[in-house]
Amino acid sequence: MIKGHGDDAYQFEDIRINFSSNIYSHADMSALKEHLCRHIHVIDSYPEPEPFSLERLIAEQHGIPADCVLVTNGATEAIYLVAQMVAPQIGSFILDGPSFSEYADACRLYGLSSRSENLSRSEDFSRSEDFSRYEVRGTLGENSIEGPDSNLVPRTSHLAPREETPRKEERSASALKAYLAHHYGILIRDASNFNDLDERYFRIAAQLPEENDLLVKAISCYLNET
Repeated sequence: MIKGHGDDAYQFEDIRINFSSNIYSHADMSALKEHLCRHIHVIDSYPEPEPFSLERLIAEQHGIPADCVLVTNGATEAIYLVAQMVAPQIGSFILDGPSFSEYADACRLYGLSSRSENLSRSEDFSRSEDFSRYEVRGTLGENSIEGPDSNLVPRTSHLAPREETPRKEERSASALKAYLAHHYGILIRDASNFNDLDERYFRIAAQLPEENDLLVKAISCYLNET
């Protein structure tokens, strides 16, 4: 999938606060940047066709065979590589949704049938069932919308839609995303292309407290205006 990801600031002008990627934007990367600058000479030649050296170093650090390590250019590449690898042995997958749309796309690409069962989530996306009671030959989709060990926070009253007031326009994640980018320079992730989700859902990654407060204020303004 080429489009439909977070961190797509290139589509907008003057994005100042980025909530759209599932990372913290204010981490101190100065040490990493200094290290890369000191070793800039290593990019003079083509790299290894596969990251053999890095995989070997990681394996040595963890005391495991090197062929047990897969280094990829991000999670998206890993999703497609895993689907390609298992396609000859496994004919179908259960996708534990909600999850990134790449899981279903990778299954389609390599001829795997898939279905989204939402086996382990209740309506608020908290885990409610145990996969162990299902006889499943393959599961694909543990990189789900919620992230590690988090839960959906119940909607608070100040963010609830005012149903007694006629809406001026249809609310959706894409409309909210455009509104925040245009009026506040804020970028969020439209999550409507996640399996099991629709145009009502978006995703954010918490940033600085004052930036989080501004996001809440901006969303409240959107709800009041639409």
